Amino acid sequence: MLALDRIVFMRNLVGVAALLIVGLAGSIASAQSVPFDTETCASFFPAQPWTTVGAVAGVTVETADIAATLGERILEDVARSASDIASEVAPLDGTSVCVFNANYTVADHGVVGEGQQIRAAVFLPEGIVVHNVAYLKEIDDGAAYGLSRIALWRRAKTAGESGFPEPLGSFVAGRNVATVTDSIRAARNVDSSILLARPPLGWVVAEQRDALAWNPSSISQFGGGFMDWAISEYGIDVIDERDPQVWDANVEEFLAQARFEATGSRAASGGWELGVIAFAASIVLTAITAFVSWYPKLKERRRRKTRRPTDPGYFESM
Repeated sequence: MLALDRIVFMRNLVGVAALLIVGLAGSIASAQSVPFDTETCASFFPAQPWTTVGAVAGVTVETADIAATLGERILEDVARSASDIASEVAPLDGTSVCVFNANYTVADHGVVGEGQQIRAAVFLPEGIVVHNVAYLKEIDDGAAYGLSRIALWRRAKTAGESGFPEPLGSFVAGRNVATVTDSIRAARNVDSSILLARPPLGWVVAEQRDALAWNPSSISQFGGGFMDWAISEYGIDVIDERDPQVWDANVEEFLAQARFEATGSRAASGGWELGVIAFAASIVLTAITAFVSWYPKLKERRRRKTRRPTDPGYFESM
């Protein structure tokens, strides 16, 4: 009888443990997959006749009055970044990339000034990236930029934040743009030069706006090279760091490694102030050297110009 009671007790204990495990798994899953009420191209821009081209990594690509062959190319451009962003930053399920013919004027939803046409824009809560096909060559990096911002916003919302902080968000988006355009090495070099010559940045001084428009021809990649380095060093979760001092320390390490690659030494050569002063001094020294070498030639030219002409009566006749 005692043995039977033990069996019943153990069975009940296993059942309770199983329920706890299932409940915990459900809580984790719900915390990781916050539902988002998204729009489609047709619902957000109802005046245009949209055609679904395809989907990749949860992102639906739709076009308005664009040839089918061109639509396939656009889908390929979006695919270059969508999968990586969805797997690294946050899922992109339900998002849409809407590419419209330049002959249309899509509703701007207040993201651009009155009478202006949208060139590229992202609407975070709605999960919409919209792009003018007139900037066809920039659709791949425009999609990377817009989808990055949607994924960052979702990541912040899932963590219980009101939005992703800036300029961290711009740096992550710039990193994904530099990756898709195969310019990450150049972005690292540029960032090492700029960050070396300026004081520490404010890392979490603002928050993403729910809607943002930009010029596809001039997407900023500043900070993208540094952010690529930080993610490669510490993993993608580094973007969840909110302590400015940690980011300042990361910049110092980034610059130290850049110095080591360039000179073989991690030591700073005197700080950004001395660097700027040295650069200005070199310009002044170059100007003085050029003037010293050029001034005697100028005097010789003037001397030649004022010599008396061969005809002695030339000046007398003036």
